[in-house]
Amino acid sequence: MKIEEFVSLFEKYYPKQLAENWDNTGVLISSEEEFSSVLVCIDITESVINEAINKKCKAILSYHPTLFKSFKKLIPETRSQKLALRLLKNGISVYSPHSALDSVNGGINDWLASLILNEPVLLTSVPKNTTAIEPSQSDLSIGSGRYVTYDTPITTDEFISRVKKGLDVPLRYAIPSTKKEIKTVAICCGSGSMMFANNCADAVLTGEMGHHEVLEHLEWNTAVVLSEHTNTERGYLKYWIPRLSELFPSITFYQSECDVNPLVYMV
Repeated sequence: MKIEEFVSLFEKYYPKQLAENWDNTGVLISSEEEFSSVLVCIDITESVINEAINKKCKAILSYHPTLFKSFKKLIPETRSQKLALRLLKNGISVYSPHSALDSVNGGINDWLASLILNEPVLLTSVPKNTTAIEPSQSDLSIGSGRYVTYDTPITTDEFISRVKKGLDVPLRYAIPSTKKEIKTVAICCGSGSMMFANNCADAVLTGEMGHHEVLEHLEWNTAVVLSEHTNTERGYLKYWIPRLSELFPSITFYQSECDVNPLVYMV
């Protein structure tokens, strides 16, 4: 399969138009070589490229865009330029869905919603009691961020426990002293501070947030739960890859073993 054929089918299920205006999604590097295996990752690094070469993958499906800031010269100067040159040299195509995968039905934000609802992970629909924070103009049921409403409020301890169990990573959180129950939760994978700026919820769940933004949410009597940027994204891949295998039965999808959170915890 060539990259053009792959994209034609992929974007039927994960429309590129769902991506944010500021984003750089789609085919970022195109090779003429056909491929029968794809390496799936959150971030492309030198180690991930080595892995793709060793696994004979001529395509990488990278959630984060390898190329984001524009440049006028293709020389080995910046990290992005070096990666792009090496990918081209080895005939590896790259596609990035990024924020389109956040917004689509059954995407990353819906996965996070499923975790805090204690519901099965659905890859083709929005979980119950879940709506988009910023609905798409083409489909009001999908869009940026997610807003979850519990039928019955749960305690703050139970909410944190569900996030901890679902993500299985260390958490940082700030809970207002008067916040005992959670009825509504605003969700945004990655970095969600701008998404929550005008949002009112009992709690917000995202990967990272600035210090002063956390203080502002506490003043709003809103609990804040943070897990590091890619920890709100990488766990989705193990559910997504079987779905990709259904859509592309002739292609073998590998989840990268080298793609990990660059930050480590000292305990």
